[in-house]
Amino acid sequence: AGAGSATLSMAYAGYVFTENALKAMRGEDVVQCAYVESDLTDAEFFASPVKFGKDGVEEILPLGELSDYEKSWFDKMLPELKKQIQKGQDFVNK
Repeated sequence: AGAGSATLSMAYAGYVFTENALKAMRGEDVVQCAYVESDLTDAEFFASPVKFGKDGVEEILPLGELSDYEKSWFDKMLPELKKQIQKGQDFVNK
């Protein structure tokens, strides 16, 4: 376990996120996707483009236009995402 491409992909994603967070802390403008507390949807948390700066999250950017196809899948996904968020919050608050 831990030697496949999925592990390498997660490790690389962590590296890129950390590298960009450090750039933002140095004052560079950085926009990257992040799963954050958000009011873009009915879900309490959502992944979207986020502008980072010296003090962390500066702005949660909009998703942009969704096609009818994307919107239909988005609408199907959202209730399950909200359930998973609640499950995580229940676990943390035990």
